[in-house]
This record gives sequence, C-alpha cells and structure tokens, in this order.
Amino acid sequence: MSSDHLSNEVSVSGDLTKTGVKAAAKSRAVAAIDRLVGNIIDLPSAWVEGVSIKRRAKSDGERQIIDAVANFGIQRLGEDREFAERALEMYFKSIARQQENKEAVVMAAIEDLQAQSPSEVAEDGGPAILGDDFIHRFEHYAQDASTEELRRRWGRVLASEIRKPGTFSSRVLRITDELDSETALLFERLCQSRIEDGIVHALSGKLALDQIVRLVEGGLMLDPGTSVKSGHTHTLESETFSNDLIGYALWIGDWAVVIKRDAKFTHYSPNVRLSSTTMELVGYRLKDAGIALSTILRFNERDVAFRAWSIFKTFVDEDDMAIMRRVRGSGLVAIAPSSFSPAN
Repeated sequence: MSSDHLSNEVSVSGDLTKTGVKAAAKSRAVAAIDRLVGNIIDLPSAWVEGVSIKRRAKSDGERQIIDAVANFGIQRLGEDREFAERALEMYFKSIARQQENKEAVVMAAIEDLQAQSPSEVAEDGGPAILGDDFIHRFEHYAQDASTEELRRRWGRVLASEIRKPGTFSSRVLRITDELDSETALLFERLCQSRIEDGIVHALSGKLALDQIVRLVEGGLMLDPGTSVKSGHTHTLESETFSNDLIGYALWIGDWAVVIKRDAKFTHYSPNVRLSSTTMELVGYRLKDAGIALSTILRFNERDVAFRAWSIFKTFVDEDDMAIMRRVRGSGLVAIAPSSFSPAN
C-alpha cells in the first residue's frame, strides 16, 4: 500500500471517526471512494472550492491531450482540424461531467455517513472493501447522476452499502435507477410508517389503488390485492422486557411502542388483532428492493414512535402501553409517557 493511500485513509477516516463508524466500515468507505474518484485526500476541500476550480486546474493538461490526439486523428477525421478538436473537446467534456457527478455522489455519501448517529451505524465486521461487481455497477449509475436529487439518492445508496455490504444487489440497483420522482416521494412518505420489513395500516392508512399499482410495478412492494380488506399480516411475537412488562413491540428504529400482552382494547380496530401469544397488524409488505431502499431514507424515529403511541391510545388504554428506547451503553430504557412528545 502506497504512502499516498495511507494519507488518504487517515484523511477520510478522520472525517468519519466522530460518527462512530467502525473500522471495517471506514475501510470500505476509503476503498470505495478511492476507486470511484481517486485522490480522495483532496476531495472535500476541492468540492468546497468548487468543481470549476478543479476543472480549471486540469484545463492545460486536457488541452495538451486534445492537441496530441487531434494531431493523430486528423488523418482519420479528415483534414478539418477544427472539426477534430471540437469532437474531441466534446468527448473530454463528457468525461469531465461524469467525474463531476461521481464526486458529487461521493460527497453525498460522506455527508450521510457523518450525519448518521453512532447507534445506527453498522458494527465492526464484514469485508474490508466492497465487491468489484457492486463498484462497477454503482459507478455506471453514479456518473450519470446529474441532478441534486439523483446525487443524494446514489450517495445514500453508497453509504448504506458501506454500512452493510450486500444490501444493494444488481437488481436493486437497477430498480433504484428506474425509480421515478413521484414514486420515490410516495415510497418515502409510506416508509414514515415502516416497522421492520413492512408498513402497517394502523399508522399509514390505506393507499389508493393507483398508488399500490405504482409501488408494486416499481418492484418495491408485494401486491396486497384489491379487495376492501386487502393487506398482508405482520405478526408480532410476545417479548419479555421486564418482570412486569410482557408485550408486543412496534419497533421504529431505536424506539418501540409496547402493547402489553393482557391489554384490553377500548375500541375495535380492524387493522389490529390481539391474541394470548401474538399481535397481528394488517398492512403492506415490502419486497427486497423496498427494504433496501428504505435504509437510505431518513426520518425522525421519535416523531414516528409518538405518532404510533398517539394512534394506539385511541383503542388501547394508556396503562396497557409502554415506551422503550435502545440507548447505546445502557441497553433498553423505559420512557415515561408524561415526557413522551415529538422531538423539537
């Protein structure tokens, strides 16, 4: 390993250390960024200064290359040197745009890794570098990410794959690339009501038929059918949290709304069924691509948990409910209902 690469690793690792990203994830980040854009030690400062400055710094070298290739290609393209230079210049501009897009995607990935709280990042382990197949396919999509929306989307994909290699298969990458803006926004809103691998009607409500068709045809969601009572069943098993708290947990990230096993419903809910050992929730189930894409979406877990708490309070007595939270270094912590409110 060269000294330059070591310097690059120190630079990027330093940027990520404060996030709590583990060693293996940092190694994957450094290797992926280096393979995608190279010279990563200069990337953050170069981006702040603007891509145009970087382009100007390369202009002399590009002009020399254009001149050299033009001299060689005149015989191929005819005696019109102006035409040859114009054609080659367009080619090099295309290459420069692709590089600019990749650098923007990489910066979006770095920002996403920095923004993720330590309790959410992957633990140490996994391969030191991302697979060649993923990098090759990802580069193809990243170099065409010419809008802010696409750059942010692909940056989050790279960050998610760095955290947990294998999340984005070639098929999921293709689905991500084909996702139109309207479907992406619909899916992002729907995932505000996600628990594990699915969406529950109690939180999301029911989608319109055209919305279901859009998500199913987009490869994100299993077809729930079209009847009034359509939907998939999510079964929650009873969990023991303490000697006096046994119940069913709706996990939203690090937050959980727990319904006690012996809870009594004050009102009937068609979307929730309670038995002595399980709680069944009617909703939508995501496909593998939908689960993978849900990992790149960001939302305030506390706010979603509060919304779940507020909805379940309409048909379950508050005394039969509890709020739990995973806290790094402390495990599961009970939250007093009186202090539970949306985050400011």
